[in-house]
Amino acid sequence: MAQLKITVENICSLCEKQGCKEPCEKWYDCLEGKPVDFGLVGEEGDNYEKT
Repeated sequence: MAQLKITVENICSLCEKQGCKEPCEKWYDCLEGKPVDFGLVGEEGDNYEKT
């Protein structure tokens, strides 16, 4: 059961917003090590989360 790790490098590709000219609050939260959740559900029903 693999979970997708949300990282500073991939957070923008996971976000539904695109074309941002500067990082958002979630990007900064991820950079600071705070948990970031987009409510995505994996194949086995687990939420994708930063681990």
